Amino acid sequence: MKDLHNLPTKHKEFSAMMKSLTETQKKKDRLYLNLLNRFMYRYRMAKAFQTIVVKDVEKRTVDGYACGMKLFLAYSAYDEIRVAERILLKQHWNETHTYRDEELAIRIRKNEKMQKLLIETIAVDEGGLKIMLKKFYANKNDEIMIFASSLRHSFVHGDFTTARSGLTNKREIKTINDVTNVVLKLSDEIFSEIIS
Repeated sequence: MKDLHNLPTKHKEFSAMMKSLTETQKKKDRLYLNLLNRFMYRYRMAKAFQTIVVKDVEKRTVDGYACGMKLFLAYSAYDEIRVAERILLKQHWNETHTYRDEELAIRIRKNEKMQKLLIETIAVDEGGLKIMLKKFYANKNDEIMIFASSLRHSFVHGDFTTARSGLTNKREIKTINDVTNVVLKLSDEIFSEIIS
């Protein structure tokens, strides 16, 4: 049965756990619990998001920006669950999780405008990310989360446009929506693992 609330798989278990905690436990783990709670609602926003509404703008432009916005919202939830995971595992930094998908990687690479945008953008000038992105486009890995992270940077820092990114047709938009689904799936799996 489909979850009509667009919440993560283990949201009921998280709510039950929250109810079972004492006030002392809640106070002690406040930061961690707040991260999990924020994750749930960011995840829900990303999952429920459909489009943006603007006047006097071509539909294909709106659709391209909407798929970029949906990825941004999904990545926002992912960032939140990564911080919670880092605290739980007592890590000093967050590494991007791995998610390899050869078929999706091939579809991503077909959009040469996106490749040019991401490789040349100032926003993706972080050393390790840019190196991994170049390897992705050189067919040395099929790491979808490196691409998702790069596109998120481009969107957030204002380098993203629909024409420049090649997101002006349904096929390319579907590819980015599939990347967004990877980010949501991975986030949900991390949340489920933490709650379990």
